[in-house]
Amino acid sequence: SESFLRVAGRAEPAGKLTRPEKFSYNPFEFASAEDAAKRLHTTPAWQWLRPGKARGRLLVIAPKQIIQLSEAGYDVSLASHIWCTDPWEGLEESYAPLKQVYERGLLAGVRGIVVGRPMNFSEEKRRLTDRWDATLQDVISKMSIPVLIDVDCGHTVPRMTIPNGVMATLDSKADVFSIDEAAVAAS
Repeated sequence: SESFLRVAGRAEPAGKLTRPEKFSYNPFEFASAEDAAKRLHTTPAWQWLRPGKARGRLLVIAPKQIIQLSEAGYDVSLASHIWCTDPWEGLEESYAPLKQVYERGLLAGVRGIVVGRPMNFSEEKRRLTDRWDATLQDVISKMSIPVLIDVDCGHTVPRMTIPNGVMATLDSKADVFSIDEAAVAAS
């Protein structure tokens, strides 16, 4: 995809990320190019759930994976990172671990949060992720970090390539989510 080539196909920062013009909530619904054209929707704007500005290394990992790694004895601190995750259909399996990440203190020092657009939810069904959003609001209620949601980096199509470990910036005032370092080295 264009995003993958922009991030992994050249040895320079991807820069400011932008939403695609069209997208689909369900990556499994296309049988053909004609079918895809009928099922694509105009992409809604990304939403700043919490304003602010932050710079940190990207870490793309689901809350459930953080809990599993923590229970296995690995250091999964999100300190100094911009954490990228998604609500994976807004199900219980998604928001309960989000609360556990917070309760276990694993968000201490996190610089910002980016949340991918929920998969398999039409705009009418978006309310089904309200509980996940409420859990996220509860988790960040005492934090002063920028939080950007409904970003095209989760399981919707097309999705952006978000590389782990590179520096990134979130800036709500400038409406910017940018990748500030190259994800690959020059050959």
